[in-house]
Amino acid sequence: MIVLLAVGANALSSSIIDKVIGYRVYSQNLHIDHLEHEVEKLEHAFSKLSRPITKWDVSMLTTRVHKNEGKLWGKATYHGIR
Repeated sequence: MIVLLAVGANALSSSIIDKVIGYRVYSQNLHIDHLEHEVEKLEHAFSKLSRPITKWDVSMLTTRVHKNEGKLWGKATYHGIR
C-alpha cells in the first residue's frame, strides 16, 4: 500500500512539474515576444534619425580603423610609409 502511494505521489508531482515548466516556458515566450516588439519599435525610430549607410561611409570608417590600428601598434600608415 505504501509503495502504491509513493508511485501515485510521484506521478502527481511529475504532472505538477510538467505544468509548472509549461507555464514558465509560455511566460518566457510571451516576454521574448514583447521584447522583440519593443526592439522593432526602437529600430524603426532610430532608422529615422540618420541617413542610410553608404559605401563611402564604410570606406571612410575602414580607413580610420586601419590608421588607428597602425598608431596602436606603432606603425606609420600615412602616405604609404611603413
